[in-house]
Formats: sequence, structure tokens, C-alpha cells
Amino acid sequence: MAHRCRRGASTPSVTFFSPFGHADFGRPGVLIFFVISGFVIMHACRDEPVRTFAVRRIIRVVPLYWLMTQAFYVLMLRSDLAAGTPLARLPELVASLLFIPHYHQGVPTEIWPLLVPGWTLNYEMFFFAVFGIGIAFGRPAHVAGAILLALVAAGVLLDLQDARLVTRYGQKLVTLDQAAA
Repeated sequence: MAHRCRRGASTPSVTFFSPFGHADFGRPGVLIFFVISGFVIMHACRDEPVRTFAVRRIIRVVPLYWLMTQAFYVLMLRSDLAAGTPLARLPELVASLLFIPHYHQGVPTEIWPLLVPGWTLNYEMFFFAVFGIGIAFGRPAHVAGAILLALVAAGVLLDLQDARLVTRYGQKLVTLDQAAA
């Protein structure tokens, strides 16, 4: 039996109860969705013109995400005004609206947008950009694979100030610090 429950103060999660105990399938479910979505897009959109592909994805994702992120920003702005820091979250808002990964001001150890559930859209928009580049070159799977391989190599080989942003984009993956230890 599945139902919605609340963990902590406000994090919704799909939880399954069974005679064998309690299991949270939220994160694996999102990862499975990413795999299925990538497979579907690869087979359904690979022959689309890159402009059509980009416009369709932007129309599907951006308007509602921008609306919800800005509404959340307005709610947060009230507390920032009370604290005397009205522009404190503005850089985070801009980065969130542009799908740029950044450390969340409320939870500085996490790479999340201002509206935390938007982390999935950051991944999705990144995938769309990589796949769109592949469509432009006429070989989406090969180009996307090459781009991802190059990014992994850059994360391993380059001496970056904060390598966690390259190797740990929104999830607890192996960081360069852990890999070197």
C-alpha cells in the first residue's frame, strides 16, 4: 500500500508499508524516472530539429518552474526583509531560474536550487542541453556520451577550487576528496 506521508517538517515522500518493514522509494523512483525519460527522449526526439526540441522542452518545464520559484522567493523575501537583508537570496534566485547548480543558502552542504524540488529539473535541463547538442551534430547518443565522459574527466583531472560542484551535483556521490583518500 502506498500513500503520502510527511517526514520532518515539510518533505513529502512516497512511502510503502509492507509486512517486511518500511521502505522509502522516493530517490530511486526519481532515478528510474530519469532513465526511462532519457530512453524515451532518445528514441522519440532524436530526429527532431534542435530548435523544435529546445522550444518544446522549455515550454514544458520553464513557465511553471519559474512561477513557483518566484512565488517561493516572495515568501522568503518577507523573512529576509524582517532580517534586514532584502537582497540576500537574489543571486540564488537568478542561479535557480537559469538552472545553474549552486549551494543552497538554507542548507549550505547541498547543491539545490532555491525551490528544493527543482533539483530534478536541474538534471533534466542539463540532459536536454546535452541531448540538444547531440541532435545539432546529428548523433545524439554519441555526442551526449562524449560530453558526459569529458565532464567526468574534467572533474577528475582539473585542480578546481571546489571539486564537489563537479562531482556532486545534488546527490551524495563520490567527491574528489573521498576518491583521493
